[in-house]
Amino acid sequence: MRRVDRYVYREIFPIFLLSFLIVTVLFQADAYLFLAKNELTRNVPLLATVQLILWGTPERLNLVFPIAVALGSSLALSRISRESEITAIRAAGGKVSRVVWPVLWFGVAAGLLNFWSITKLTPYATKRSQDLQMSSNVLAGMGTFVSNRPVKIGSYTVSIGSITKLDEDTLKLRDTLLVDRTDESNLSVISAQEGTYQRGVWRFSNASSVIVKPGRDNAIVSKSKEFVINGKISLREMMGSGQDKDQPELTIPELVEQIKLKRTMGASSVRDEITLHKMFSIPMMCVIFALVTPFFSIKLAKFGGFAGVMISMVIVMGYYNILVICTEIAAKSATVNPALITWLPDMIFLAIGLVFMRKLE
Repeated sequence: MRRVDRYVYREIFPIFLLSFLIVTVLFQADAYLFLAKNELTRNVPLLATVQLILWGTPERLNLVFPIAVALGSSLALSRISRESEITAIRAAGGKVSRVVWPVLWFGVAAGLLNFWSITKLTPYATKRSQDLQMSSNVLAGMGTFVSNRPVKIGSYTVSIGSITKLDEDTLKLRDTLLVDRTDESNLSVISAQEGTYQRGVWRFSNASSVIVKPGRDNAIVSKSKEFVINGKISLREMMGSGQDKDQPELTIPELVEQIKLKRTMGASSVRDEITLHKMFSIPMMCVIFALVTPFFSIKLAKFGGFAGVMISMVIVMGYYNILVICTEIAAKSATVNPALITWLPDMIFLAIGLVFMRKLE
C-alpha cells in the first residue's frame, strides 16, 4: 500500500503548492491595495512598501496553510474518485479510509509547518515590519499606543494609562503604576499622574510610593518630587492594534509572561490567552481540514472538479466565521473561557469529520 500513499501525495502536493502560492499572492495584493489607498503610506518609497508587504506575509501565512490543505485534499480526492480509482481499491479488498490516511498525514505535516510559522517566523517578521513602519514614519499614523498594557522595566512591572508623543524621542506619560515584587518580603507600588520617557530614561513627577510588608498592618507611604528609572525599551512594545486585537509579534514565552503580568496587575488577559491558544488551534485545522474534506470530495466527485473548490471554500469560510464569532464577539463577555471559545471551532469540525468518516465506508 505504500504505492497508494505515494500516489496520493503526488496528487495533493502540486495542488497544495499552487493553492499556497495563489492565496499568498492574493493576500499580498490586498496588503498593497491597503497601503496604496492609505493617505499616510501613499508617499512611502516603493522599496519600503515592498518590504512592508514581505515582512507582513508570514502573519497571513497562518491562514494560507489551512486553505491550501483544504483545496489540495479536496481537488486531489475529487479527481481520484472521478477516475474510479477508489472503486478499484474497494474491488481489491481495500477500504476508502486507506486513501484518506495519506491525506491526513499530509495535513499533519502542513500543520507542523504552520505551527513553526506562527510561533517562530511570524513574531520575528512582525517585529521587523513594525520597525520598518516606525523608520518610515508610518506607525505614527497607523498604530496606536496601547493603554494599560504591562511593560517590564528592570524589576518593575509598569502599566501606563495614556501616552502622548511629544517629539521624535520623547513620550508624555499619564496615570502610571509601577509594581516591584522581586523582594518577597516587600511589595512596592509607585503611582504617578505624569511622567516622561526619553532615550531610555523614565522620569515621574510627584510620585507616591507605598511599601507593604507581609504580616504588618501598616504600610510605609512616601512621596518624591521626581522618580527616575533607567531602562531602554522599544516603542513597539507600547504600541499595537489595541487591547481587543491579537499581538502576532509576541512569541509563546512572551505571551505567557504578559499573561502573568496582567494577572498580577489585575488586568484582563483574555485576549492574550486567546492569541496563545490560536497558535495551536489554527495549525490543528490543517489536520481537521484533511479529515473533513475527503468525505465531501468523494461524495460530490460526480459534479466535477469545480465541486472540490466549492467544498473547500465552504468549509474554510464556515470555520473562519465560527472562529471570528467565538474569538471576536463571544470573547467580549467577562465570563468567557478563552480556551473553550478558541478550540470550539476545531471541536465542531473534528466531530463532523469523524462522523462523516464512518459514513464514508
